[in-house]
Amino acid sequence: MKFTEEKLEHVIIELLGQQSYPHTLGENLQRQPEEVVLRDDFHAFLNAQYAQENLTTSEIDAILHACQVPICTTATSASSSGSWMATR
Repeated sequence: MKFTEEKLEHVIIELLGQQSYPHTLGENLQRQPEEVVLRDDFHAFLNAQYAQENLTTSEIDAILHACQVPICTTATSASSSGSWMATR
């Protein structure tokens, strides 16, 4: 029996499902293609993780914004991003 990438993928999905991690097809995710962070999941996670803090939507949006790093396309922007990150 040949073990293929597809079989590996199915095994991993099954194992994650057993650990309560749901599988969602990428085409069904509610996000822009260039977005890496799933905003709704991020909000739900922070609300659950910090329930005692009673974070507002604005506070969570500010946290998300602070976590986003600009995409670098040239050496100049890469060096300026590096210095921006060093000051944080």
